[in-house]
Amino acid sequence: MKIENDFILWLLGINEDNPLPLETDYVYFCLHNENEQSFISFGADEFEQKICLNFSYQPLEAEYFNACFYDKNFSLLSLRRLIEKTLQNVNVSKIFASKKIFIAIFGSNEKYFIPQDDAQACERIES
Repeated sequence: MKIENDFILWLLGINEDNPLPLETDYVYFCLHNENEQSFISFGADEFEQKICLNFSYQPLEAEYFNACFYDKNFSLLSLRRLIEKTLQNVNVSKIFASKKIFIAIFGSNEKYFIPQDDAQACERIES
C-alpha cells in the first residue's frame, strides 16, 4: 500500500536525521484530528506518559505525517493497523526493538499498547 511505504520512508528519514535516543523506552504515535484533517506525530520518552502531549524526544524536521492525504477517514484504528504493518518492516523493527510502543490521541490520556512480540504482550497483560 502507498500509505505504508510512505510512512516507512518517513520513519526511516526521521531516524537518519535525528536517531531515537537509546535511553527512550516508550514510543508514541499520536493521531491529531483537526478541522477534518488527520496527522500523525511521533515522540518518545524515558518514562511512560499519562497524557500524550510532551515528550523528551520529538523530531521537529518531520513533525507530522499527513494521513488524510491517503484516507479522509483516518482513525485511531487505522493508525493501529498502519503501525502493526510498519513494524513488520525489518528496518523499522530495528529502530523500535525493545521499545514499548503506544498509539494515542494527541493531548489525551487515551492510549493503546502495541506489542512487538509475544514476550511484550505477556508482560503488558501481567502488569
